Amino acid sequence: LACAPRRPPPADAPPAHAPQPRPVDPEDRDDASDPDDTKDPEASAPPPLPVAYESKVAAIVAAGDKAALTVKGVRRQLEADLGLAKGGCDVYKDALKAYVAALLSE
Repeated sequence: LACAPRRPPPADAPPAHAPQPRPVDPEDRDDASDPDDTKDPEASAPPPLPVAYESKVAAIVAAGDKAALTVKGVRRQLEADLGLAKGGCDVYKDALKAYVAALLSE
């Protein structure tokens, strides 16, 4: 069985191993100049500390040694008091930091 000889590719064809560009759907483009772009910079802002947690945090701070108190320690104690798993209050890390700082500055 004889095979036909291979023809060379056209001179303007990309090499066979080169990746071929894919067409881009205009809906998938990330275009910063899009007027319909409704990204809210506050959408990624951390959640505020729930009001119900504030009294518990205040009690933890009041009972703690101010010289050895850390925000992480307060957070872990709050989790224990609320019956949450370790890391259960990590979403409030920034809010707790600000609230503990305010309590300590009083």
